[in-house]
Amino acid sequence: AEQATELLKHRVDVISYTGGGEVGRIVAQAAAKHLTPVLLELGGKNPTIVTKNAHIPSAALRIAWGKITGNAGQLCVSPDYILVEESVKQQFTNELFKALDKLYPLSTYSMPSLEESGQT
Repeated sequence: AEQATELLKHRVDVISYTGGGEVGRIVAQAAAKHLTPVLLELGGKNPTIVTKNAHIPSAALRIAWGKITGNAGQLCVSPDYILVEESVKQQFTNELFKALDKLYPLSTYSMPSLEESGQT
């Protein structure tokens, strides 16, 4: 923290910070002293929304790809959760499992659950 505080006292071209809001405020205040441009990513959530108007197979593949790329989904803009219109929920779920199987060929996402196969 001391090094970061010391760095913020100097003029730089731009400041980029990823973290919590409390430190983000400190960074923004320090940047304002020199009118330094600042990019703050303060840990928000990234929902994806799927409606009946979406091309469901494409949406499922893109959402799966977005989640698993960039440090195994740890990228700041990777999808955190999916909101799916009820009328396409089952279709989307099936397509998402297919997409995960495509991206992870050894997965078993699209295999029926024990409940569905009557093995419970």
